[in-house]
Amino acid sequence: MKNLFDIKDKVIIVTGGCGILGKSIANYLAEQGAKIVILDRVEEIGKELEAELSQKTEAMFLVTDVLNKEILEENKKAILERFGTIDVLLNAAGGNMAGATIAPDKTILDLEVDAFRKVVDLNLFRYGIAYNGIRRRDGKE
Repeated sequence: MKNLFDIKDKVIIVTGGCGILGKSIANYLAEQGAKIVILDRVEEIGKELEAELSQKTEAMFLVTDVLNKEILEENKKAILERFGTIDVLLNAAGGNMAGATIAPDKTILDLEVDAFRKVVDLNLFRYGIAYNGIRRRDGKE
């Protein structure tokens, strides 16, 4: 029987790939033979990670903003030019920010609504934006 979980030569995109979780996932997938595309905002770390992953497998880093569909469309075009397909989209981007949480000595009235909205957009709606920006394996809309 064929290995149902074989990811060798699969093109896997990891958003938030420069974070602790994303980096660990990308390294593991690279060790399993997947081709890794890191999408992240942090260019310096992304380039270093690309070089590290390239010692194990074919790897690519692209600067992105998971809340910007136009940038994700540009990313998709570059990925398809290089690899010809996209097999997996793994979302590891996310986070929190000051003002979006309530300290023990504060109340709900102290919550900064704009900061909270940004956190919700990043952690909830980014999946839809990233999926819609990258959704087709063959590049067709």
